Amino acid sequence: EALKALWVAAFPDIALEGCISEQWKEMGWQGPNPSTDF
Repeated sequence: EALKALWVAAFPDIALEGCISEQWKEMGWQGPNPSTDF
């Protein structure tokens, strides 16, 4: 849920396609699953 909140804060007008999505790369994460960067 925290990652979803981060997405909404950064991109309020763009819906997140899913918890695992290529969209995360636009935010700077290394891959489509941001939890693997921790």
